[in-house]
Amino acid sequence: TPIQPSELPSQLPAYLINVKPELRIDGQVVATGEITGLGDTNIFNMTFSSPSHGSDQITNLIDAGVYQAIGLNLGQISGDQLSSLKAELEETKAKLEARIVGGLTKDDLVGDFLNTIALTYHAEFNTKNFITSRSIGVNIATLPSETVFSTNLKVLTLFGIPRYASSSGYAMDADRLVNVVIAKDGKDEKETAFMLRSGTTSSALEHQVPEQFFSTTDSPVEGISAVKALQLANEFKIPIYKITHQNFTSVMPQLQLDKQVKDDIQNAVNSGKEVTVSKTNINFNGWNGCGYIILNPETGAAGYLLSGGINGGLEEDPNASRKDAIFFVSIMASVVSILVFGPLLGLFVTLLIAAAVTAAVKYLDGDLSSITPKDVLKYVADVVVWTAIGAGIAALAISGAPFLLVLLTILLLLFPVAILDYIFINTFLIYKRYLEYV
Repeated sequence: TPIQPSELPSQLPAYLINVKPELRIDGQVVATGEITGLGDTNIFNMTFSSPSHGSDQITNLIDAGVYQAIGLNLGQISGDQLSSLKAELEETKAKLEARIVGGLTKDDLVGDFLNTIALTYHAEFNTKNFITSRSIGVNIATLPSETVFSTNLKVLTLFGIPRYASSSGYAMDADRLVNVVIAKDGKDEKETAFMLRSGTTSSALEHQVPEQFFSTTDSPVEGISAVKALQLANEFKIPIYKITHQNFTSVMPQLQLDKQVKDDIQNAVNSGKEVTVSKTNINFNGWNGCGYIILNPETGAAGYLLSGGINGGLEEDPNASRKDAIFFVSIMASVVSILVFGPLLGLFVTLLIAAAVTAAVKYLDGDLSSITPKDVLKYVADVVVWTAIGAGIAALAISGAPFLLVLLTILLLLFPVAILDYIFINTFLIYKRYLEYV
């Protein structure tokens, strides 16, 4: 029978896979970057230039291996644009249902879909802004704006080096939305009111638009955005603070948030802005983080952010460093147990430690209920392999073996690990190639 998606591996050994960044316009490659490892962090800059406003640059950090669609709004999204994309998606669907896969590209299978969601975001945002402008009494003009909708990678690192990478949903980042707003009666407070309502709408659409595309009647899907995170925090009875220069020193010590968020808050308040944020992170469908709003009180312009640096969707694992520390400590404890208790009892203790590591990682992910035997086996295998390596090195060091012999032993012990991962990834590629022809 054909290979089922559930039979494919859920993650890949990132350190054995290299990828090459490509920038495509209408399916044509217009620029490429240097080859890099799967899961490595890359920098992608977009520069917008205007004769009257000069240039500004948008910088995004990208995990190598994701697929991004950049949706541009140059004033309005026409019905013809969306109709054309709909026709292309329907054609691709018909080919897949008929198993006519020849000639289909990743742009047909993934790119058109992601681009449709990004452009739909702009179309809905424009419509809601138009309605809001009429009700408040302002005129608006949209300047070139962009929204990125992309696949997401969950990258597991070992001491900062990507080891495993797996698919982790989708992410939306509307990081340039620019409007010129003029009140019809010249009152500044109407312009500020529009910006506040427009900003809230822009954040809410970052979870609402993907939900519209991915949800079905029987299987609703829920996303996350800054305003939704704050709403959930309120529902969870978590205190929400508005931080200004006046209360900064009293509120900041109460926040139980990541250092990056606290740094953002401090920088914002120092520049005269106001920040709305929850006291602690929330846990929502396996996502752990917080939403916060950085507001310019004079103009109503604001940034609607999620911890991790994106505006909406899912984020890179915020607990990667904690997991690395847990994994490192577990290896050290396992090595000591083998040296102290001997191979058999030490191996039993190592298995218990590996199970504890699994529980700790799942706890950081906020979903202890999802532990499966496969999860336990994965961490047992990792801990046992690295413990064996550590115990071997420790034994050699204690025996006073020469440095070169210890180094050679390390390489010999690492070699089987790399070989096993190499076989694993090639087995996956064989599955993938098989699926392409079935």
